[in-house]
Order: sequence, then structure tokens, then C-alpha cells
Amino acid sequence: MKHLSLLLLWMFFILPTIAQAQQNTLPPQEIAERQLVAYNNRDIEAFAALFAEDAVLYTLGVDKPIAQGKTEVYELYKRLFENSPNLYCKVVNRSILGNKVLDYEQVTGRAGTEDQVMEIIAIYEIEGDLIKRCYFVRK
Repeated sequence: MKHLSLLLLWMFFILPTIAQAQQNTLPPQEIAERQLVAYNNRDIEAFAALFAEDAVLYTLGVDKPIAQGKTEVYELYKRLFENSPNLYCKVVNRSILGNKVLDYEQVTGRAGTEDQVMEIIAIYEIEGDLIKRCYFVRK
């Protein structure tokens, strides 16, 4: 029984942790921070470089993704950056849970909502030092 417990511990906790450590060379919060800096600088090349080729962005509770694949992420944010010269995101709170980064964000300067503060929770799932999935929770 003791050997079975150790095997289960190894299979479900230790092995996935080792695999994750081998995949990521940077802490997940570092990837999220680099993405934030590129966003605030409206640097589409640096921003898109942080997303996996098969990245998917979702609004929580909506079945259809906002963007699927790095090309769609690039095009979506390129338009946003071009149309929002005063775009700025402030992270109010950041939590890290394994390879996931949860940011409570306040976004200002977004085209069409320049005078408003948008409150968003963004959940970034990091794999291999790239953003694989992102979920947005909007107020």
C-alpha cells in the first residue's frame, strides 16, 4: 500500500512539476510582466512574440474565442494599438498559481472608451515561456 501511495504521489504531483520546470525557463510572472510592458508600449512585435503559435484568447463564459493562433492575436492587438494611442494597463494585483498568472487590471485609453477605466481579470496560462491560453473576465 505504501508503494502504491508513493507511485501515485510521483505520477500526479512530482512528475508534472518536473515536466513543467523543464518546459519553462522563466517564471510565469516574468512572461506576464513582459507582455504588460509590450502592451503599454504598444509594441506589437514584442507583444506577439510572447504568444504560442496555437495560443487561444477567451472571454470567460463565451464559447467562441476572441482569437485563435498567434496570427489572430497579432492582428487583433495591432488594430487595438493603432487605434488607442493612450492605451495603458495597470496591474492592481497579481497572483501566481503554478503556470498561471492572474492579473486584476485597470485599462485606460482604449479606443472608444478613452474616458473609462475598464476593470478586467486576465488569467494567463504559460507553457514553454509563451502564453498558451488567456481568459478575460470583464465586469
